[in-house]
Amino acid sequence: MSEKVGNVSQERFEELVSRGRELVAQMTRSQFELGDMALEIEPMGTWGGSVPAADQQLYSVETAIGFFAEGVGLATSTVLGYRWTASKWPAAERRAGIPFGVFKALASITGERERFATLADTPLNPRTGERRWWLDEANRIVGRLVKNPASAQERVEKIHDLARDDQVAAQVTADLLRRPEVAAAAMSDTATKRVVNTVQFENSKAAAEVAADLLRRPDVAAGAMSDTAVKRVVNTVQFEDSAAAAEVAVELLRRPSVARQAMTDRTARHVVNTAQFDNSRLFGEGLREQVPLLARVERTAQFIDLIGVCVQFTTGAGQAIPSLRGHEFTDEERDVVSTHIARIRATADWLESVLATGAVDLDGALARILQGE
Repeated sequence: MSEKVGNVSQERFEELVSRGRELVAQMTRSQFELGDMALEIEPMGTWGGSVPAADQQLYSVETAIGFFAEGVGLATSTVLGYRWTASKWPAAERRAGIPFGVFKALASITGERERFATLADTPLNPRTGERRWWLDEANRIVGRLVKNPASAQERVEKIHDLARDDQVAAQVTADLLRRPEVAAAAMSDTATKRVVNTVQFENSKAAAEVAADLLRRPDVAAGAMSDTAVKRVVNTVQFEDSAAAAEVAVELLRRPSVARQAMTDRTARHVVNTAQFDNSRLFGEGLREQVPLLARVERTAQFIDLIGVCVQFTTGAGQAIPSLRGHEFTDEERDVVSTHIARIRATADWLESVLATGAVDLDGALARILQGE
């Protein structure tokens, strides 16, 4: 059974191609002839049309060519295209068997010598295996988009051309990013990742504003809080906000003037005293659970404070460090964290020295590290 192309046999297909080339050759000759006629009416370089005699009417180039185009039944823009192409390819430089579209594409080559020499190097069609000019190759030579891209770069350019509309580009991007390998490669580009992170932040901020507006309505808030997953998220956020507020309060209360002023408020003082009592009780219970040996140790207030500091540090670090997954540190952030790590190491060394020697004095170097010098 012979191979078919479309609905015809290979043999018939080749016959149709041969006949089609004859018709294209006729079309090319006709298009060049129409271009030559238009050049005779308005030669190139006559800006504003020909200079008229006193008794003649002045027509612009487009008007004169428009009259001709109307007379032969074509669009003015079509005839102007024939005229321009014909002006770039004098009769002596035209070659048989090359479609008019190829001549039109190569006409954009500025230098005449380079333009005419281009036709001497007939390209090889990788699909058919024959040397013959076709439109895609001409466009490729002059740097235009091709209809049937062959290389990866041409495919990229084709996609960019199709996705010039932002809505289309967004849909294509979303479709591509659903492929894990594509998403991973895209996010390896720092500029792309920065843009994506910025957009995600802005979208999250907008969504948060909408959610806040909705949750101001009691009926909406009640309905939302009936959803277990939503309630869990809200409780988590409230806890994180409380933790952040606590950090700010701690920093402020380290300033004696602020602490004195805060403690003049009876309610604040009552809350602080209650919290201290609760923390002492809970801390003692926690120590008994975590360190059974403490039951056999004389627990001075100083010893309890020391163990509390250690437990608080390890617990806080265990909660904070996992949240850093995916975070990219700036140089400034690295410097700050490195400084604190150095202080932590120095403090741990100091504590080990105290355990070994019983001496709690600081040497000068250690004191400078702890003071951030």
